[in-house]
Amino acid sequence: MIENRSGTRKRSLPVEVQWRVGQHMSKLEQARQILALKPDDRLRWVLAFAKEDLSALTATHRIEYGYQLRWLTPADERTQWGYPASAGPMRDSTLWKLQADIRRGINKLLAVPRQTWTLPAPRMASLTSTERVGDKLKTFQFHWTGREADTILLGVASLIRNHGARLRACRTCQDPFLANKRQEYCTPICGQRMRDEKKAQRQKGRGRP
Repeated sequence: MIENRSGTRKRSLPVEVQWRVGQHMSKLEQARQILALKPDDRLRWVLAFAKEDLSALTATHRIEYGYQLRWLTPADERTQWGYPASAGPMRDSTLWKLQADIRRGINKLLAVPRQTWTLPAPRMASLTSTERVGDKLKTFQFHWTGREADTILLGVASLIRNHGARLRACRTCQDPFLANKRQEYCTPICGQRMRDEKKAQRQKGRGRP
């Protein structure tokens, strides 16, 4: 039992629960430090996650991915994002579905002809107004309520909207990547593979073995 400032007692959490909450907050902080990146690097992180073979990872690594994904929720001071926060690791089923949804969405955006990535709709959305004391100007805030996974998808979509101008599909393997200037291939290996294929086609056209 502990006492608050009024002198009344209130029941403290069991030691085991306190430990779990402490572990949860510690992992969230570790994830925040990993995702404290420039927007382009955050987008590269998303692309790497979309390609990751989750089945080859340890349970610990998948748990770390789940905590890191939670820091991708949209950052907008004029929007209040409401969702049931999970005080614990993300379920594997949720992690796998998030990866599949992110991969599918990015592939649609890079498809030829272009396709639309349909994002999850909120369970409730509203707009409220506030007026500061002594100030006649009103401010407005958007409220969005949905599932945690949905806010992560919206965060990824927002990241692409704001910083995805250089998002490309590799001409060889079709994997998405952020291009530098007129870059067409995600890696030098893919670039060399395409050059080798063109060389082989030219030799075949000339009748060479």
